[in-house]
Amino acid sequence: SLIDFSITTPLQDECVTSVPIEIVSKLLSDGSAWNSHAASAEVIATLAPLLDNNPPSAEMCHFFSQHCVDNPRSPLVADTLTPIIHRILKHNVDFGKSPHMRRFVQDYIRALHSQNGGSDVIQKFVTSVHGPSSGCPHPRVLPNLVSVCLASIFSNFEVRRDPARRNEAPSPAEEGEVDGDNESRWESRENRHLRCYITVFLHISEYDDWRPGLAQLLQPIPFPDEALGYQPFIHDFMPVIQRIGTDSRCEVHQMVLGIREGKEGWFDIYCPSSLACSDDGLLWCLMLQTLLMCCCRRKRFMAQVAKHYNPCMLASLRGHAVANEALCLMLEWELIELEEVKMQIVTTLQTTTSGREHYQALCQRQRHLRELVS
Repeated sequence: SLIDFSITTPLQDECVTSVPIEIVSKLLSDGSAWNSHAASAEVIATLAPLLDNNPPSAEMCHFFSQHCVDNPRSPLVADTLTPIIHRILKHNVDFGKSPHMRRFVQDYIRALHSQNGGSDVIQKFVTSVHGPSSGCPHPRVLPNLVSVCLASIFSNFEVRRDPARRNEAPSPAEEGEVDGDNESRWESRENRHLRCYITVFLHISEYDDWRPGLAQLLQPIPFPDEALGYQPFIHDFMPVIQRIGTDSRCEVHQMVLGIREGKEGWFDIYCPSSLACSDDGLLWCLMLQTLLMCCCRRKRFMAQVAKHYNPCMLASLRGHAVANEALCLMLEWELIELEEVKMQIVTTLQTTTSGREHYQALCQRQRHLRELVS
């Protein structure tokens, strides 16, 4: 066949591979003869060798996307389309100029997630695209993968804004997966899609070499406001922020702070006083502990934390030792101006055993300081 010839010929010329791609693209765009599962499977299997060293055309991406949507559990998705996806992610791709490629990757990831053991399948995919070594040798994989997932999450919440979409019937592949009317099926489908891309973030954050880059990409909180106010999203995303916020490297855990003064960061999003907090401040305390033990035991940082003295007192009452330490630093460095608030902090510290120990140590240090001064 022409494809076999273009692959095996010793001739070195762009037209050797570009001509078959153009011909196939025209055939795919002209008719619907390839819409059946058997026909599309045969076309994909035939095209796969040609795309080992060539990017797919827009028509091919649309065709592959349609196969992922219509046949998400097809063996071809994981077996044949994966090398094509790898090539897209490993190269410089401007998804703004190539939305067909981005859509193809999005539909491919959703198809993986819809298979049995979807999270494990996603983990296997992320592992394969990262590679077996401790460091991924392809620097474009992380930003490309994050870009695709961010665009998908934005699209997910754009769809939620449109009331007309709530009565859409499910696709044939999704028919029967969820009981109920069209609206409940629609909501369940959108939540499934959202979890799919959060799962990708979860597995990306497991890799030490990717975590610094991921932290930098997430520091500006690149999600729509609706996502930050949507409890399922903010709850499922917590493990990603926990891995970043408790990482031992300064260039990683500092990324939970605002990108500039006056700008909220993940440290503020998961503050106990925030509506997004669903774990009684546990994650916030873990991040605070990491920051205080490393590079942020500074008056400037504590001045920002002092604005959250109420959440700190609440965390102290719940037995978080780091909250007691933070409250004592606020008192020691005179970051609290109102005497009434100072008394509330002292009362809070004396409520728990850990708080009393921290407060007694503070009083001891202040006595020693006064003795030295006098």
